[in-house]
Amino acid sequence: MKRAIFVVLVVSACGSAPNDVDEAVFEDVETAIEAEPEEIDIVAESDAAAAEEVLLSCGADQVQDLLGTPLEAAQSALPEDIRVIPEGGLFTQDYRPERMNVLLDAKQNITRIWCG
Repeated sequence: MKRAIFVVLVVSACGSAPNDVDEAVFEDVETAIEAEPEEIDIVAESDAAAAEEVLLSCGADQVQDLLGTPLEAAQSALPEDIRVIPEGGLFTQDYRPERMNVLLDAKQNITRIWCG
């Protein structure tokens, strides 16, 4: 008899708790979904501002028109102390805002210019 009461209590406890939890979780998810677009806009704006600041720190914003140009032809428009990174080349990840980086493709065309 004690075993039957114990089984009934366990089964009834298992049956009612998940509904309460599921409803609470559903409400939290619903709230998060409703708030998400505003948070994404704030992050996107701050990321855009940070990206612009990075381009301005070494002058990379002034040479973005060189994208797609062969390095040899663009060399005169670039500062002397740039870091040229060939396709697949290894480079350090240290951040130096005053340093301009130029990434090349296999044909030695400029594919990306950034500071860092």
